[in-house]
Amino acid sequence: MTFHFRFLLPLAAVLGLALAGCMPPPTGAANEEKEPYFRKGEELAASQDLPGAMDAFEKTLEVNPHNALAHYRLGLLYEKEDPATAMYHFNRFLKRSPDPALAERARERVTACRTALAQTVALSMMPSTDRLQKEMERLTLENRDLKQRVDGWEKYAARVQQQPASPPELPRSGEPAVPNLATSAPPRLPETPVLREAQTRSEPPPPAERMPALRTHRVRSGETPTSIAKKYNVNVNALLRANPRLEARRMKPGDAVTIPAR
Repeated sequence: MTFHFRFLLPLAAVLGLALAGCMPPPTGAANEEKEPYFRKGEELAASQDLPGAMDAFEKTLEVNPHNALAHYRLGLLYEKEDPATAMYHFNRFLKRSPDPALAERARERVTACRTALAQTVALSMMPSTDRLQKEMERLTLENRDLKQRVDGWEKYAARVQQQPASPPELPRSGEPAVPNLATSAPPRLPETPVLREAQTRSEPPPPAERMPALRTHRVRSGETPTSIAKKYNVNVNALLRANPRLEARRMKPGDAVTIPAR
């Protein structure tokens, strides 16, 4: 029996060492804090080197993906700058942490991160203060220009009402034509970019019945563009623009000539 025990004891010792080497290292918060990269991350965080601390804790997870405290520390570091990443690390911590008190704190921080994310999304959907200020300035200028335009139309309407409508009189030879307020165009206001934009967007086209009807003249023998323009009291250049194919030397009796509106 002594012979057998002499050989069995060394064999048992060898087997015990082999089994001890194959078993996983003990886990727990104390052992997680002893890992070299974790200790380095704690030191860097204490010295306010936050990027270095993040890098150290990330390396801790590369060495030991089951280190719950490394996830918790990363959640704390990312909480203010990146709530979404912080929530990821807090949730990973909650899946691995056996500490009820620390787990409760992690849940509270997940709720805070979720609230911060909701506020960020709400703020991103609101128009910026600068855009609101520019829009207010644009609307103020547009309102001022429209008010000036309305005032001009009101003054024009008052003048038209004071002067009775009368048929236009042809000017005597050598005298300039005097415009009639009842038939002349309303006053033109100085145009601005805002006013042009407002007119394009809000003003409907003038009714068809307000547009002056074009007249047609049949050429008689001996008539010229100048004599026809004088007959209808219109500018000869306007007459030629309304009839781009009209040529004085080729006019024949009976040709149709469009008379533009004055």
